[in-house]
Amino acid sequence: MLDSVKRDGVLAAYRKVQAKLAEPKALGYASAGTVVAVGAGLTDCYHVGQRFAVQPDIWCDGRSLPYGYALDGAFQQYGLLG
Repeated sequence: MLDSVKRDGVLAAYRKVQAKLAEPKALGYASAGTVVAVGAGLTDCYHVGQRFAVQPDIWCDGRSLPYGYALDGAFQQYGLLG
């Protein structure tokens, strides 16, 4: 799923990623957006134009992948999720 990011909380994201500033990651931990593209494996769950919110702590395969820390965050025009 490809999303267009709309907003984010700044202070908490800043505090979480200070130790990772040397890495090329987009910051930002929470956002809301609009789906602009959907991959073949996600068409049953999402559709273009759908609004959504991103929970900062994303779980994948039984492990935590914090948005804006382990994954690129919300301070980017488009984000790839899923």
